[in-house]
Amino acid sequence: MVFSPKSARLVRAAVLLTLLLLMSAALAGCGSASGSASAPGVQHLAVDVSTGDYVPAELSATAGTPIQITFSQGQGCATSIVFPEFNLKTDVSQGPKTLDLGVLQPGDYPWACSMNMKHGVLHVK
Repeated sequence: MVFSPKSARLVRAAVLLTLLLLMSAALAGCGSASGSASAPGVQHLAVDVSTGDYVPAELSATAGTPIQITFSQGQGCATSIVFPEFNLKTDVSQGPKTLDLGVLQPGDYPWACSMNMKHGVLHVK
């Protein structure tokens, strides 16, 4: 297929526009699952829920620094994550979620599934 110079410019412009739209869509999804991008100085923790359990079930963090925990997409009862201390409940059955817990004081912050059968704890020292 042979393009005229004018149609070749149009094709290049369409390709460039498509690439720009794809890049902007990709960048829009780069934040955390809670919808906000993570900031420097934040402690990032991760829990795998893909097996139906919380792995690891115990996390450690340092008091005085913001904490974010990302729970992967999961299955079973463990997809419901309840932090009673924060009156927070989320579901990861449809995809991972990042919970921004902010700056916490030293202490233990347990979480469980909504049926209280699966458990985890965040130790802040």
